[in-house]
Amino acid sequence: PGLPEIIGYSMSIWGIAVLSMLNYFLPDGGKDEWRKVSALCFLMGLALSFAAPALPEFGVGNETSESAFATISSVGGAVMSQSRMSGWGLMSALLATLLALSGPLELRERREKSGRKDDSHLLRVVVFSIIFGCGISWFITLQSMSGTSFVSCIFILISTLALCFAGTLAVVLGYFVDANDFEEVEIMTKLWAVIFPVMLIMAGFSTMFRVHLFGMGGWLSTYLSVAGLLQLAFALALRCRNEKNVATRGLGNLSCIFSWLCAIIVLYGRYGISGVDVSPGMNRILGFPTSIVGTFMIAPILLMLEGESTQSRMTQRTYRLSSTPKKSKAWVGMNFTSLTAANRYAPLLAGTASVLLISSLYAIFIRGCGLPSFLHSHSEGFNVHKSHEDVFASIYGSSSRATNVKLGEDVASMAQKNLIHNNAVKIAAKLAGSGFWTSQSKSGPILHLAGIAAVIPNLSYLVKYTWNGVTCSAFTIMVMLPLNAIPLTISRGIPSLTAAALLGLFGGLFQVFAMNKSQFKGKMRI
Repeated sequence: PGLPEIIGYSMSIWGIAVLSMLNYFLPDGGKDEWRKVSALCFLMGLALSFAAPALPEFGVGNETSESAFATISSVGGAVMSQSRMSGWGLMSALLATLLALSGPLELRERREKSGRKDDSHLLRVVVFSIIFGCGISWFITLQSMSGTSFVSCIFILISTLALCFAGTLAVVLGYFVDANDFEEVEIMTKLWAVIFPVMLIMAGFSTMFRVHLFGMGGWLSTYLSVAGLLQLAFALALRCRNEKNVATRGLGNLSCIFSWLCAIIVLYGRYGISGVDVSPGMNRILGFPTSIVGTFMIAPILLMLEGESTQSRMTQRTYRLSSTPKKSKAWVGMNFTSLTAANRYAPLLAGTASVLLISSLYAIFIRGCGLPSFLHSHSEGFNVHKSHEDVFASIYGSSSRATNVKLGEDVASMAQKNLIHNNAVKIAAKLAGSGFWTSQSKSGPILHLAGIAAVIPNLSYLVKYTWNGVTCSAFTIMVMLPLNAIPLTISRGIPSLTAAALLGLFGGLFQVFAMNKSQFKGKMRI
């Protein structure tokens, strides 16, 4: 083990040993100072042990670490040192968390016996936001931008540091502030909304150093990842509050939707529609495109949306702002008056179906035209393949993105390239035949447009049924179900369209089953 791991193990063992000794000899209490010191040492050593693979190894020389975490989080031995620098950010965040738990940076407002207001509360929150937020920003940015020079990371690093500081401050205030003082959180939200576009422009200066948009080392994907995580944490903080009102739920819903949108943009910016334009052979999960699988995996974020009538159905109390009503600005929130626990899956289905349909329309109308080509030229290995020659060059070229090996290598590498090439050619040919800019004839795009029109009825019925339980008859749904066979048999060039057809098919079958079950229960009551 390296030096950080040894120090972490030693601190953990010492802390647990002292705690055990104190509990054995002083079972009734006492020596609270030593208890706090030993507990803090134990937690700090445990955190250091977990973060050790991401920290520099002092005295080891230039040897490459064999840690699994370092192998996953780094891009080869050439960038191992830069990836390990990010570990200090993780240690900073862990230290801030321990200080907040142990008392020096207590985030909750202290209640003085004399009734005096806690004057140092805001200072503690600001210090915690600097240590924790900037540490998380440092860790994520250097991990995501590994493989690029440190000079090219300066603009994106400054942008994410400012974004994380303001975001962490809003998260802490959003969870701990009283409902009567919630205007402070609204002010921080407005400030974050101003900082976001300003820092986005500053991060865009990274393009001067030929830094691409998306993918590993992409400045836009890194920036949106940090912003999405911050808004997700803010939504969780507002969701877990004990005191809730219209303002807290509105801000939580808006943050939830924003974080979901950031995740979708990063996902499709990195992997595209089918993945064939990025890195053939390295972008599929169990045979399915990573972007399609990721769409369904990201969708549960929308389950955090909260309606106005939800709290009346739960045991949690709902507090008003004060006896004197304080109207909050309508634009800082998004309220759903009809969202309840019964229809909470409707936004999830609506968002997933919308993403699948929009990506299908993109493949038909936009993929291959001038604007996406310009954007993709600034992305990591992202080029629209319009022919078999493009696919062949991306795999067998001297700078192959698929295997990262050169010409004239061993048999295993050539066999790997051959397998990747065979699969990529099939996917690229189907996808090229579905767009107006990439297809040699107009029949392919028209058939795929017909496939989109075929899946819309069942998807709309499914969303309406999950939202308010009102839909058409079971006979109408069964009549519409065969339309999903068009994208499953004829229009199979776009993976997102195929996924939308499967969603509509299984969703329609679920509707019919649920409607028949409810009718059967109704007859049983009679």
